[in-house]
Amino acid sequence: MALTRVASGTIALLALSATLGSCGDPGYAMRIENNTDISVTVYELGAYPSGVNGFELGPGEHRITDWLRPRDERDEQLTIVKALAKTGEVVFCRPYSYALASGDLRWTVSITRGVQECR
Repeated sequence: MALTRVASGTIALLALSATLGSCGDPGYAMRIENNTDISVTVYELGAYPSGVNGFELGPGEHRITDWLRPRDERDEQLTIVKALAKTGEVVFCRPYSYALASGDLRWTVSITRGVQECR
């Protein structure tokens, strides 16, 4: 009797988890690599709500972030990745579509000097 109650509770919990897990926006992991010789502050504008806050990456460092946008190849919203030097100089700026973000299934942003593709 007690075992049946535990099993029923476990099944209900798993069903609830599966339902909640399928709600919301699908996301994907992106690897952000700083391939410069300076520390930069990286902004992922449009990828997720707190992307406007930015984070620091030292030379050669990387971070894995979870992007919500663009959602898939039909999503026209771009994510703009911008990296600034401590002086405020824009070191890197590139808009990412889903196709560019997936990059042959690499899911990597390689920050290098001189990329200025933002308007």
